[in-house]
Amino acid sequence: MKKINIYKQVLLIVVSFCISNISFSQDLNKVEEVDSVFANYLLVNSANPQKIIELKDNGPYNLAYIQKLTDSTRTENIFLLSGNIRYLNDNDLDFDIRNEAIEQNFKDGSIISTQNDYSSFYYSKNQVPRKINLGDIKYVNYSSPTRTLFHSIGISTMFASAATTLVLAPLLNMNFKTGDFNGNGYVSLATVGLAGFAASVPITLLTKIKRYNIADKQKQDEEFWYFEKIENITNE
Repeated sequence: MKKINIYKQVLLIVVSFCISNISFSQDLNKVEEVDSVFANYLLVNSANPQKIIELKDNGPYNLAYIQKLTDSTRTENIFLLSGNIRYLNDNDLDFDIRNEAIEQNFKDGSIISTQNDYSSFYYSKNQVPRKINLGDIKYVNYSSPTRTLFHSIGISTMFASAATTLVLAPLLNMNFKTGDFNGNGYVSLATVGLAGFAASVPITLLTKIKRYNIADKQKQDEEFWYFEKIENITNE
């Protein structure tokens, strides 16, 4: 009886925690649009300039761009960078790279992929952050600190809940000396795991990293965004 009561208390704690996380996740998009001194650059929706996403420098985000080529063997190079914007003007931006994946596409259909790790590399005077033409940028993958935190909580809860149901519940209710199995105790503890897993799945899906397709201001399409300096917005 005492063991069953403990299971019920654990179940109540897990369910209450998951419900509070789900309620918070419904407001994540609103949280992203609140101004912050930690954001220097913004993504502005092409169709609705009032819809703004702050690119905060608490961690790196991903940027993809395409370099068209005119040589005799290659058609284009596709770059996926991890890092942060360091400078922005009307035509291009400077991107401080931590990691880079390059896909070289050849006219015969072959592809060569390479990766570079700049996480411990410091630029010297002659090696500044990479300058990228805004027209070449295809998309940015970005998640706010709040979304990242709750995405991690969702994933952790999923694994912990699965382990509780599949591993802990049968082990804790098996008497290895006598071979007896406590079916009621197993059901109670497995229910805790299943409830946590069921609640963590929507949290994880709602807070996954988002892709923002990039275009210029004249695109006038809600599926596209453009870069802007934060001071240009606050001074309007």
